[in-house]
Amino acid sequence: MHGKKSSNNNIIWLALAVILIGATAAVGYTLTLKDAVSMTRPADLSSAKPTPPAEEFKRVPEGGAKIDTVSGTIISLDDGQGITIKNAQVSVNPDDPQGPPIRTVLFAENTMVVAQIPLTNKEIDAAHKQYQADLKAGKSVQPPAPFKEETLAPDGLRLTMNITVTSDEDIRNAKTLTARKISFLAPPSSVSVAR
Repeated sequence: MHGKKSSNNNIIWLALAVILIGATAAVGYTLTLKDAVSMTRPADLSSAKPTPPAEEFKRVPEGGAKIDTVSGTIISLDDGQGITIKNAQVSVNPDDPQGPPIRTVLFAENTMVVAQIPLTNKEIDAAHKQYQADLKAGKSVQPPAPFKEETLAPDGLRLTMNITVTSDEDIRNAKTLTARKISFLAPPSSVSVAR
C-alpha cells in the first residue's frame, strides 16, 4: 500500500508542477504582451495626432481639374481642317463623366503633329549615359524619353491611328476642340521625313 500512496503523491506533485509551469508561462506571456502594446501606443491618447479632415485629402479642386488631353482612334479625316476621333475618354475613373464618345479635333495654324518613334537599344544606352553625365555635372535634367519625336504635317495622320490630343482649353465635355499637339506612337522606320 505504501507504494501506491507514493505513486499517488508523485502524480499530485507532477500535476502541481505542470499547473505551476503553465501559470508562470501565462503570466510571463501577458506581461510581455503588455510591454509590446505600451511601446506601440502612447500612454496618454490625448497626445496622439488627430486624423486630418477628409477635405485635406481632396486632390481635385471644386468643379474638377482642367482636362486638356484626350486619346482616341481616328475615324474621319476632315479635308485638312481636322479629324474625328472615337472612344476618346478623358479619365479611367468610372465615377468621372467620360465626355462625348466622339469628338471633332480642329487644326490650328500652330498645331503640331508628332510621331513618337521608339529608340533602339543603342540610342537608349547613349541617352541614359548622357543623362547620368548631366546629373554628375550638377545639371537639372529630365530623364530621357524612350522615343524620339518627329514633326509631321497634319496630312501624315491616317484612319485608325491611336492618337493623343493636347489642347489649350478644358476639353472635359467638349464635342469640338482645337489641338495644340497631336501625338502617336509609330513603329521605327515607318514615318516619312518632317515637312
